[in-house]
Amino acid sequence: MSVEATLADRGTSYGEYTDGAKIAMDLFNVVQATPSYGSMSEDKQYAMFMFCAKMARLLNGDANHKDSWHDIAGYATLAHDRCVEVQA
Repeated sequence: MSVEATLADRGTSYGEYTDGAKIAMDLFNVVQATPSYGSMSEDKQYAMFMFCAKMARLLNGDANHKDSWHDIAGYATLAHDRCVEVQA
């Protein structure tokens, strides 16, 4: 599949790229301004960033795109598992 074909396919699911990028960064700016963000480990901060990116895709495109929901669950699971490791 060509890059152009991939981008066209993603645009159908995720909406206009620049609109999604704005939504993701607006969400992430809110996350970064919260009291707990600065004390989070990098892996938790990364998970929060990915939540924002995946939520932006759902908010800007097809809210029924199950892969985005699956990805959010995956990042939440990774962050959860790191909490368990740190607390052990």
